[in-house]
Amino acid sequence: MDISIREYRQADVITIRGRLDSLSADQLSQAIEEAHQRGKYNLVLDMSQVEFLSSAGLRALIGAQRRTAGLGWGEITLAQVPPRMVELLDLTGFTRDFRSFETVAAALAYASNGL
Repeated sequence: MDISIREYRQADVITIRGRLDSLSADQLSQAIEEAHQRGKYNLVLDMSQVEFLSSAGLRALIGAQRRTAGLGWGEITLAQVPPRMVELLDLTGFTRDFRSFETVAAALAYASNGL
């Protein structure tokens, strides 16, 4: 898995490429924690290039969302989630835990309106 981060005023965009599984879930958790340490709590996860999402990847996503919510400010939103992963999020009930947008631009617009 490869992760890149683009910083914007309203949120950081974390783009994930490849497999989000037990071997790479810690890498995503670390990137989110590093963003929090930089004072960034509004995060957009660009999922457009995720090839595979395992149960460990799901745990990393929901754990990051809960840690962010526990801070009392900020939110992790998802953008460009592939249809097969939307189905997985629906089946697991995690769609209620994330706002999801069709584009990164829409997620950033949401973030700029004060979440």
